[in-house]
Amino acid sequence: VVGAGVEAAHAIGQAVLLSFQAADGSIGLTAYRKMFNDIAFIESFRNTILLLIAIVGFRARGLLGRKSALEN
Repeated sequence: VVGAGVEAAHAIGQAVLLSFQAADGSIGLTAYRKMFNDIAFIESFRNTILLLIAIVGFRARGLLGRKSALEN
């Protein structure tokens, strides 16, 4: 179990480091600046956050994940 966690952490760390690398090999925030200036990214990020809030809210109120009367 510990080995799998270490492998997962390593893979995530590599992905984060690679996300700062440009196609020419330079390191920087250019890709992130471009991403945050893209209106499609901003809209999809906003929709993802709103969906997350809705799902967590419904789960907290017990409205999701409950078996229906037909499933019993």
